[in-house]
Amino acid sequence: MKGCLRNERGLTLLELLIAVAIIVIIAGVGIPTYLKFRSTSQHAEANLNLNGIKQFEESYKLGNGIYINCAVSPRPVAALDETTLAWTDLGIGFTSIGFGTNAPVRFVYAVTGATTTSFLAEAAGDTNRDGNDILFVASPTIGPRVVQLGDAVTLGADTQNID
Repeated sequence: MKGCLRNERGLTLLELLIAVAIIVIIAGVGIPTYLKFRSTSQHAEANLNLNGIKQFEESYKLGNGIYINCAVSPRPVAALDETTLAWTDLGIGFTSIGFGTNAPVRFVYAVTGATTTSFLAEAAGDTNRDGNDILFVASPTIGPRVVQLGDAVTLGADTQNID
């Protein structure tokens, strides 16, 4: 009688551990990269819209000699989350300067501190779901930049506390 030959197929424990280790390494590199890319793309919305608001404010000033405040839109600041909403002007302001967007937005926009010489455009949103609101700030002299809600923002000689 011939010896019993085993013709089994499958993975050894070592092969399985190596495969799992490779998957863990790929996930360890890929997930943070994906989250950064996602956050960057969401920040692009705020940058584009703030630049648009700036252009519309400048056009309004050319015709009227003053910048105007725009009420918080499209939702109250207290309702910040990662969802998108269709654009609606919740108060007088954005409609007056002619600003609006056809695409849903993730941020809450407002223009405050408007005078004959300056204004502060804001975009607030929680893009990374950590409960800490990110605020983008733009002005005629300072382009869009990221600050944390509650930080002091300097516009020319004026310093304003953002809340």
